[in-house]
Amino acid sequence: MAIEQTSGESQYTDDLPVVPNTLYCAFVLSTEASAQIASIDASVALSMTGVVDFVSAADIKGANDAGNGVPIFATTSVEYNGQPIGVIIADSQQHANEAAQYVAVTYTNIKTPILNIQDAISQSSYHPVSPSDYGSPVETGNITIGFAGSDYVVEGSTSVGSQYHFHLETHTCSVIPEDDGTMTIYSATQWPQYVQSVVSGALLKNRSDIKVIVKRIGGGFGGKITSSSFVASALAVASGKLSRPIRCVVDLNTNMKMLGRRASILANYKVGFMKDGKIKSLHIQSYVDAGCAPNDATGDAFAFLKNVDNAYKWPNYKVEAKICKTNLPAMTSVRGPGWVPAVYVSEHIMEHIASYLNNASLPAYKIKSKNFYQEGDKTPDGATVSYCNLQNVWNQLIESSDYENRLIDINNYNASNYWSKKGLSIVPVKWSVYTQGAYHTALLCVYGDGTVNICHSGVEIGQGIDIKVLQTAAYELGIDISLIKIAENSTLTAPNGGATGGSTTSELCCQAVATACKTLLKRLAPVRTIIEQQRYAEWLKGTSDEKINKDKGRLKPGYDASTWQEAIKQAITLGIDLQVIGTVYPGDGAQGAMVQYFSYCAVVNQVHVDVLSGRVDIERCDILYDCGTSMNPTIDIGQIEGGFVYGLGYYLSEELLYDSKTGQLTTDGTWEYKPPSAMDIPIDFRVALLKNSPNPNGFLSSKAVGEPPLGLSCSVVFALQQAIGSARSQFTSTQITPGTNGVWNWKNLTGAESGDASRSSASAPNASTYFEFNAPATVDKIQQSCNFTFHDFYF
Repeated sequence: MAIEQTSGESQYTDDLPVVPNTLYCAFVLSTEASAQIASIDASVALSMTGVVDFVSAADIKGANDAGNGVPIFATTSVEYNGQPIGVIIADSQQHANEAAQYVAVTYTNIKTPILNIQDAISQSSYHPVSPSDYGSPVETGNITIGFAGSDYVVEGSTSVGSQYHFHLETHTCSVIPEDDGTMTIYSATQWPQYVQSVVSGALLKNRSDIKVIVKRIGGGFGGKITSSSFVASALAVASGKLSRPIRCVVDLNTNMKMLGRRASILANYKVGFMKDGKIKSLHIQSYVDAGCAPNDATGDAFAFLKNVDNAYKWPNYKVEAKICKTNLPAMTSVRGPGWVPAVYVSEHIMEHIASYLNNASLPAYKIKSKNFYQEGDKTPDGATVSYCNLQNVWNQLIESSDYENRLIDINNYNASNYWSKKGLSIVPVKWSVYTQGAYHTALLCVYGDGTVNICHSGVEIGQGIDIKVLQTAAYELGIDISLIKIAENSTLTAPNGGATGGSTTSELCCQAVATACKTLLKRLAPVRTIIEQQRYAEWLKGTSDEKINKDKGRLKPGYDASTWQEAIKQAITLGIDLQVIGTVYPGDGAQGAMVQYFSYCAVVNQVHVDVLSGRVDIERCDILYDCGTSMNPTIDIGQIEGGFVYGLGYYLSEELLYDSKTGQLTTDGTWEYKPPSAMDIPIDFRVALLKNSPNPNGFLSSKAVGEPPLGLSCSVVFALQQAIGSARSQFTSTQITPGTNGVWNWKNLTGAESGDASRSSASAPNASTYFEFNAPATVDKIQQSCNFTFHDFYF
């Protein structure tokens, strides 16, 4: 599979052959964010070369609903800039794209859009969703008593922005009407069954009339779970109207404007703690930007509420959330929805505590470990923390990364360098694995020559699910992996399956395959026994008594490829069914509160900051990950590396900006929006899996790996905070003026004065004080946060 991928031979949705009479589609988007639609005039577009039709909400026979109440096409009003109003259908993608720009839409009652959480709060703009629907609040103990018993109580606020998925393959779809009135849809989706449901509702057809197929997709990160239905349903409506095949590859600019991204989160907190850093009480009021509809943001809020404790035991704890309504696309899941910002908020609070105490003998990493969960503890939502490897991961990483010595070295470096600073951060992660209600299936078909074909309900996104399914089948059946092939995911062969997401689909599909294999082996057992007895008897005929006595008790004839193939041939002659279905539908998790198990990991991140420019280099990154007994260490380490770098973009460079009057996304392409690239990868990148840590509650003792590494990425922000704090302490405590003979005079604002040609910093270890520093930490924010003024530029 790797060879096909890297050579470009693997086929994606747009690589499929174009069927005769195919037309192409381009979306017409709104240019206002909050307005009434006065008129839609497509006459100019319809007169252009190659244009066949304009399709809008008026052409929808059934429900104008792309999922969760979000319309496929706007009708009388628009709620965000970039909302689909209709589609142009033409004889080529180029003609469709060009003509879509000439559909004239006029608006009335244009209002100033609400584009961020702060504006939503000030205008009390919230979705009418009951907090109980997403589990708010989560609380344990009594925060009032906890605050009263604390030595210190501090308050603060932090926020983390949105993030576009930036899958290399944009939304792509091909719809083909069949001669029997059914429809075949090739969709780049993470959830074929959801596409099937939305399309059947829009066309007023039975779900059995809609077949959705996907072999693989070029990245998803959550962006193709529910958002795929927008494109598929629009094309299906057009195809139904014209009775022609229609396909579309959405361009990047349209993709970014039209569809949702990660929900941004603001958290206001109040925390009480003791002089030794032990936490007594915490209250968080969070706000989640859902965009124009709750859609997936209630899931973000749920995950945030359930996971903002991260690795820490809070004895008195209350966390609440409100769902904000803004004039932005309905937000959708992005890798680690809700949970990734939760880790950031939790770690921000711990760093604030350390900064407040400002005790060189009690640095942040010691305060963190003081508050770790211990074996047998209960989380605020009632899950039991068992098989807890958190402290083990932490201790091993501190030792293997040489953290303590490096922290001393970095403090010394910062004291000796004026325009160049370094930071070192260590962050733990406890990730809750939820599998309850995630229905997945596998269809296993064995052919007369012994080869096997497997159709499962997961989607290959690049996470290696097909490889793990292959390995599982080969392991369970005892045959060579070369005999097994993975077919495309289809609603015909894997009906009613769940979405591919949440980092658990690989293990759930493997579990379904294992169930199917066990069922098959039971059916084959009588045939296999007969064959083995025959082979054993043949072996006995040509074997001396001496060798028989020598091997007696330990000789078990093998189940090799020829034995397997012979068994299959005999099974067919006996009428044994060689098509098997395996299913999995997990109940409440083994840990309680829907949690199946916890994954643990930690990171040490070292950054270098150029104070003048704000440029950041990640000099070294050490990650230790508890993967249980890894099913495939190569895949899992790749997922850890990729997930961590994906998170670096979220925390360092990816920022979504809007026009304040029209609500237009101004960062709608790679000129303005910056995902991480090759030069952003840590210079020295060290990833290791925790040894000897089987997971009793995971399939084949393994653990999920797709999303937890993103939680580690926030460490770069806190390493930057340390480096910037060192710069701030020197710039706010000194004033530099030119002296004589090339020697600089720099005056400490307390009154001391000296000459120093080296311009070394006066900052001391742990001398930095708390300052609010929110993500994403872009270059300009880093540079400006260092707080130097024109006084520092005398030459």
